[in-house]
Amino acid sequence: MTKKVLIVGGGLAGTIVANGLCRQLGEELRGNEVSITMLGATETHMYQPGLLYVPFGRIREKELFRDQRKILDRRVTFHVDPAKNIDVDKQDVATESGKSFGYAISSSPPARASGPTACRAWRRARTGSTISTAHARCATRSRNSRAARS
Repeated sequence: MTKKVLIVGGGLAGTIVANGLCRQLGEELRGNEVSITMLGATETHMYQPGLLYVPFGRIREKELFRDQRKILDRRVTFHVDPAKNIDVDKQDVATESGKSFGYAISSSPPARASGPTACRAWRRARTGSTISTAHARCATRSRNSRAARS
């Protein structure tokens, strides 16, 4: 059975995670053991770190924008359909269009697990366990820390 990796958000972090996973999980992708899907809000990717250079004339604003599909690895399935609701317990993401995407592993902003960390998580999920409870704990911790700062 193919494990589904779902990346919510097509920004810089989501793009790095998607492309990094493709590099690290090439064998699993070729064997159809894993599929990687990204949900984004627009077909255009803006390289936000480049904004720092615009006021100094080091880069022109139009150079910050690229077609999201062109900067993603071709093995990533990309949908312009922003997430509306993430149900961690059911491992399901509902989108604004009404579609539903199930997953074994999810990465949503801020996407802090990339490279080896994300790959260890994938390998845990591949062996039958999932990291949905870890995501729930991280989400709860994140909400609590934001509430404490308010």
